[in-house]
Amino acid sequence: YEIASGDWSSDVCSSDLFPSHDKNNEEQLLLLLPKSNRNAPRIVFYRFGVSNKASDYDNLIKQFQDVLQKKYNFDDKSIMVAIIEKVIVKKGAEFVEFCFDDEALDKARKIM
Repeated sequence: YEIASGDWSSDVCSSDLFPSHDKNNEEQLLLLLPKSNRNAPRIVFYRFGVSNKASDYDNLIKQFQDVLQKKYNFDDKSIMVAIIEKVIVKKGAEFVEFCFDDEALDKARKIM
């Protein structure tokens, strides 16, 4: 699944996908995420497209994963493997992509 900065309403700053647990951003993201009846993931893949080279991927993961846990009703202690890719994009083209388990392994193989 991929969510681009343009998927947010215009009142959300596209230069930072997840600014400090902003409640409005969290609510919008919860609405954008697809529905799923899956079990808790054991393997996750996150790909963050950021426009700021200084963006720390660990800050992006924590905030995004907190929203995923809320949406899909799982505890992140179930995650045994995490694959993270950070790519630099032009300002306004920021995005986040994620997938779980077998699909996550497929994505990891493609970037290795």
